[in-house]
Amino acid sequence: MKRLLNKDLQHETESSLESDEEEMKINEDSSDTLMKFKDKVTLHEISDIFKLYLDLFCGDNRGGKRIAEFYDVYPEVELAAKSYSIERCANKSADFTALDLAIFIDQNYYELINTTKDKNTNLIRSVPSCRLDLRRWGARFDSNSKRPYFEGHERVDVVCERENFVKYFLDHKDQYYTVSDDENPLWKTPTQNPPSILICEYDGFQIASLYFEMHSSLCLVHDENTFRSGEVSAKRWLFGDSAPFFSKGRGRSVIFSDYLVMHPSGPFFTLDNIEYDQALKKYPELTNIDDDVN
Repeated sequence: MKRLLNKDLQHETESSLESDEEEMKINEDSSDTLMKFKDKVTLHEISDIFKLYLDLFCGDNRGGKRIAEFYDVYPEVELAAKSYSIERCANKSADFTALDLAIFIDQNYYELINTTKDKNTNLIRSVPSCRLDLRRWGARFDSNSKRPYFEGHERVDVVCERENFVKYFLDHKDQYYTVSDDENPLWKTPTQNPPSILICEYDGFQIASLYFEMHSSLCLVHDENTFRSGEVSAKRWLFGDSAPFFSKGRGRSVIFSDYLVMHPSGPFFTLDNIEYDQALKKYPELTNIDDDVN
């Protein structure tokens, strides 16, 4: 009986030892498998499998949608769009937007494929995509801190007034004292009668002309158009580190006016008593001025 017990105990001990060895072997195999999964060689093999069965993965909708980029198919459209963007950003006006770029790409695309666009079709390149394109090309949407002054002067009414002024001056240039365009400029005396005086205060928008029956003619021009126009954008698309056009300076500029005046001390113009009385009726404040009339 004792022998049987010892034999069973020995058998049980041997069985437990064998099971422990099997469990340790399994654990070692699992550890080796885990280490191999982390190994670069295993990952390289996985990538080879992925590349080998790429069509199968895509057919199962795994790994996302893989198609050619728009500019990969039409590189000439990208080149034209980039050139267009740089040109528009270099303009003095700050009216270029991503929508303008999207419209340009749309028109260029349909011209390239020689197809008429359906009116109900959306843009071939969306506006958000064009914003990303601009940033990818190196542009930035930044503050328009250095604004040109003259943008407001390009309004329709201002252009009309300016054209009228220039036309009047050219039509009556023989009635004014002018300076020759030479290395040694000389005064040119008026040759037409009746002579006239044109007083121009060009404060951006206003031009006033006054006519007198005088023996000499004079054109006075006072330019005070160095103000900031409110018709500019707060931000704009820019390429590079600076704006394409710089203002004359922050704040108002100091203007120095050097006018030729009708005064007995002047070498060119004089007023007789009748002419001076006519000037006083129009400008009574001249009676308080003893020096040159400016």
